Amino acid sequence: MADELMGVTVDRTITDAKGRRLGIRELDVMEELDLYEIAGPNSTNGPWLGTAMMVCTVRAINGSSQPFPRTQDQVKAALTRIGRDGITAVRKNEREEAAAEAARVAADLLVATQAPGAINPENALAKN
Repeated sequence: MADELMGVTVDRTITDAKGRRLGIRELDVMEELDLYEIAGPNSTNGPWLGTAMMVCTVRAINGSSQPFPRTQDQVKAALTRIGRDGITAVRKNEREEAAAEAARVAADLLVATQAPGAINPENALAKN
């Protein structure tokens, strides 16, 4: 569910250790493609690209819009604004989102295996 943070559309708002509100929105496919172009030779450098992707998801800091970087220097400038506390908060948020998604998938799988007529994986293996 998208929120408005001072006119900036964000997926969610997180708070870093400094108490700053970071508006987060996932990259769309064109933004991902743009980031690969911006990265140039760094597009195969996993740590650089991963950090740049986190930087680009921060769309607002305390309500101030953060423009999508168009050059490597702009990615670095955005990282400087976000800082270690901001990146740490974004990483923590990503881990929490991944854990929540894994829990949803596990719950769906459990429901599916308990549905009437569903194949029980343990019984299916025992028959072989």
